[in-house]
This record gives sequence, C-alpha cells and structure tokens, in this order.
Amino acid sequence: MRQWIASIALLVAPAALAQSHAVPSLAPTIETVVTEGYWTAPDNVEGQFRVVIATGGFEHLISNIWVQWIASPQHSNDSARILKSTHLDEVSANYVRLSDPTLALEDGSWILTVMATQTHCDPMEVKRWRIVLGPPGQFTVVGSDVVERGCE
Repeated sequence: MRQWIASIALLVAPAALAQSHAVPSLAPTIETVVTEGYWTAPDNVEGQFRVVIATGGFEHLISNIWVQWIASPQHSNDSARILKSTHLDEVSANYVRLSDPTLALEDGSWILTVMATQTHCDPMEVKRWRIVLGPPGQFTVVGSDVVERGCE
C-alpha cells in the first residue's frame, strides 16, 4: 500500500511543480514589455518603470504604448504593485507600429526612447520618440526626430 501511495505522489508532484511555474496569461497583442529604471515619489515610495507595447492589425500593424510605475514592496509581506499606468497618446497616435523601447539614465533623468514606423505609406517613415519619465504619472514627451524619410 505504501509503495502505491509513493508511486502516485511521484506522478502528481511534477505536474504540481509545473503548474506553479506557469507563465501568467497575457493578451496576444502584448508584443514588448521592458522593466528598467528607478523612480522615487515624495512619500518615500519607490519602484521601477515598466513599458508595455501592444500591437495588432492585419496589413498595417498599429501599436499602443503604456508606461507603468511599479511600486516596490515596502514590507516583507508586501508584493510589488502597479501604482500608476498611463497610455502615451501622443506617441501612439497616427496609426504607427512601435518598437525597440529603451530606458536609459541621462543627466539624472530616465529617458524612454521608442521607434515609431508609419506603416500606412510607402516608403515607410520612421521616427524616434523621446519621453522623460518622472515620479508616478509624470512624464514629458520631448518630441520626435525623423530617422528615415517616407510618406512623400
């Protein structure tokens, strides 16, 4: 009887272990997620930035981009949480495909750089957007520069 119970335990244990390491379900449109950087709020809350790009479409791919401020746990029994999530309307406008988000520390500020390809013209135009990120919910879209001319 004990051998039988031990055999069942050996069969069930790997399945339970595999389930505990399963990837959480994500929307199929989520194409890129980047977590980087560091922010601090006046109330001593701190955490990291997360950039999420969702892309969909058929002949012309169109993206949306969000910046999230993930608060770090403040106590041993806490967990990280999304403190603020903001859609970057200006960057997502004009039906573009977004790619290659990077976060870099420049002169004490975290800068998000993302490429935007206008897929509705031939040749396609590519711009580089720069956004300065601050405490939760605060950002400044610095602007964009053309990397490859198109849409003429």
